[in-house]
Amino acid sequence: MKPVDKIAVKETAVNTAVVSQDPSVDPQTNTLRFMVYGIPKSQGSKIAFAIRAKDAAGRWYYTGRAALVESGNRLARTELKDWRDRITATARAAAATAQWPVADEPVSLHLLFVIPKPKEPQFDVPAVKPDLSKLIRAVEDALQDAALYTNDSRIVELHARKAFEDVAGCGVVITLTKGVK
Repeated sequence: MKPVDKIAVKETAVNTAVVSQDPSVDPQTNTLRFMVYGIPKSQGSKIAFAIRAKDAAGRWYYTGRAALVESGNRLARTELKDWRDRITATARAAAATAQWPVADEPVSLHLLFVIPKPKEPQFDVPAVKPDLSKLIRAVEDALQDAALYTNDSRIVELHARKAFEDVAGCGVVITLTKGVK
């Protein structure tokens, strides 16, 4: 099962993705469709920590400010950043190829996450980690970074699901439709 057969995304030496063929565009429905290959990563909760600094005497004090970072270990944060960067680069390339202007109007977002099938799945459907809502969060933010829409608050309709596949076919199929009423 290849979710998108017309789009071939290749990974370059600098770990960015480029669209090697035209993305699927339907001008009658204002719909852009493309696939980002890779193992989908979830964007989970954030943790906060207090920011400290040294005074003139060399003593530490709290500045009254806090910093937010993704929860999880450093490897998980790096993998999430790489995944979001790949989505952003692929989305920008697909939008440029399709001459898709930034949407500042209601949009519909359909996502199909294709995740690796475990060796011995507990269920026939992918009712396994990562959480669907956390996978969605990573894609929404990456598409906003790619300037496909001005703000993820423009999403008024959202459909998402997970499917199993071998590792070679993993990724996310993204379908974005403008002008939703």
